[in-house]
Amino acid sequence: MARFIKGGRMKVEVGKLHALLFFGIVLLFSPSYAADESLSYSPDWPVYKWFASTDPKNENEDYLLLKPGEKRRIPLTAGVLNRLWFTALEPEKIDVSLFFPGKPAHNLTRGGQVVNKSWASSRALIYEKAFTSYHSPVFSVGGKPLPWQTLPQGAALEVFNKSQNPEGNKFFYQASIRPLFKALSLETGTRQNLQQKIELAPGDEQTLELSGAGLIEGITLSPLRVADLQVLQLKIAFDSKETAVESPLSALLGLFDKGQSTQSAAFVLDEGKAAISWPMPFGKGVRLTFINNGAKPLALDTQIAYRQLNQAPPYRFHAAYGSARTQEKKPLRMLNIKGKGALCGMNLSITPAPDSGRRTFAYLEGNETITADGKVFEGTGTEDYFSSAWYFPEKPFTADYHGMTSKAKMPPSISAYRLMIPDALPFKQSLQFDFEHGNGNSSNDLLFRWIAFWYQAPDAQFEVINALQENGNTDNAGGPAHRNIFLVALITALIVGGGGGLLVKMARKRAEKAS
Repeated sequence: MARFIKGGRMKVEVGKLHALLFFGIVLLFSPSYAADESLSYSPDWPVYKWFASTDPKNENEDYLLLKPGEKRRIPLTAGVLNRLWFTALEPEKIDVSLFFPGKPAHNLTRGGQVVNKSWASSRALIYEKAFTSYHSPVFSVGGKPLPWQTLPQGAALEVFNKSQNPEGNKFFYQASIRPLFKALSLETGTRQNLQQKIELAPGDEQTLELSGAGLIEGITLSPLRVADLQVLQLKIAFDSKETAVESPLSALLGLFDKGQSTQSAAFVLDEGKAAISWPMPFGKGVRLTFINNGAKPLALDTQIAYRQLNQAPPYRFHAAYGSARTQEKKPLRMLNIKGKGALCGMNLSITPAPDSGRRTFAYLEGNETITADGKVFEGTGTEDYFSSAWYFPEKPFTADYHGMTSKAKMPPSISAYRLMIPDALPFKQSLQFDFEHGNGNSSNDLLFRWIAFWYQAPDAQFEVINALQENGNTDNAGGPAHRNIFLVALITALIVGGGGGLLVKMARKRAEKAS
């Protein structure tokens, strides 16, 4: 992508979200809201078909060049339009519609503006030149896709270029269309809240434990200072297995080391209160461990909202933190999974290394490539994956499924998130997630930090790179150190209590040493 041009509507700025955030936190713990509990079965969903303006020659020309006055029809397919994203060099001179055979076209945008303002219910918006629309059972009318989101055979994206620029108008697009299917839902279960105050000395850790089968709907923590987000680490283990979630709280919230507040469908941070609402099923108990890696003591009020179930879905939530320095001519592999599962999103921070002289955001020209069971889903640019455009806006913004939590010009750094909740990508045997950097992987001076989110079967294996030290440099070995994490059943499966009962276990690291 290229230069940044201001424009758009439905702008949400960090620091002006107090009322919305309060409402969001209430939603997080309402009985019907846990990001989207149908994600618990996402590995069983059908794979969607992928449409994008990705350059087939792999020369980074990831757009359609429209001549003055040209109308282009881009064939799609039948199904539910889970996500649609597009932008243009001159979006105010582009009209975009959905073409349905034998019916009037459904106008989407005209003159760079959303045509139908009632689309707020479908989360359709234009923000800084990028149009994005999602379908999700949580946010659509009556849990069903809107009429224009259900595409018949022969449907197409129709684009009309009103620009008279003789050099043409660049048009970028991405669309994922999933066949119609009936998503499974969880049984109601008994809803409960575990509230506990924990105190953590420097280097200390404490554990909360639930037994039996159930689903965590939300985790809230308060009060939190900005500095606490980097030093507080959360680890979660399901069913007495090895750790499935392990990350600093800042990465889980999409903030890393710069952002100070955010709002999304899966996590919220505002005025010292953090809420995480990924649905987390467990069949034989769960252990949540909080670790203070800082130099000052922490005192936190914790609340775990959960449901007890007779039988939980077979898939478990995972969140793995990774980091690496880019290498020339090599895309960066963010995640490698063997087994069955579904990818559900990523938070990412990119910062030039201390020895870099970089002054521009040209590194964002790289595309993401997701390979599921050998099938390639390649995007059109780094910021495009995050449903943004033109090297991201200047000011942070947050939305349900995507946002940019921080941006600095010197050195050129960004932090962003993308939650693939409506468009979770299932796989049966394997998944690889790679990010290019620059034009043709031309960067060797960038520090990537990320956390990937997915669901997987218990016997799946995954690999994540975590090669950066706290000072931001790579390890002393001269290259990235690979950390292999294989989730396998442990012999020592000790679940205290039975029948889905609850056990709260406070375990202090220092007390264990003293004993």
